[in-house]
Amino acid sequence: MPPKPVQADEPPGMHPADIVASVRKMGTNLSRLALENGLGSSTLRVALLKPHPRANRLIARTIGKTVHELWPLWFDTSGKRIPKKRHPATAPRRESSQSPKKQAA
Repeated sequence: MPPKPVQADEPPGMHPADIVASVRKMGTNLSRLALENGLGSSTLRVALLKPHPRANRLIARTIGKTVHELWPLWFDTSGKRIPKKRHPATAPRRESSQSPKKQAA
């Protein structure tokens, strides 16, 4: 059966379930790997969904890949974190630095 084509809305990189499976194939699991490396037991699980450079590097090293291969939207080809783009504020800021309650008093 040919591999499934990547959907347009599907992010590049490895799927988190595939990463977990690869870690398990190495004879360990995310919780054990985290604890053995001085991290909290759920840190690596969170790092599958949100960038955590130390945890992401640990996962990548464990399964023999680069962080860029696993999370190309978070890390560049040299392994450095890609800064998150900031969105402009949607609501205008208040002119006064005091709250309305303080002004009335």
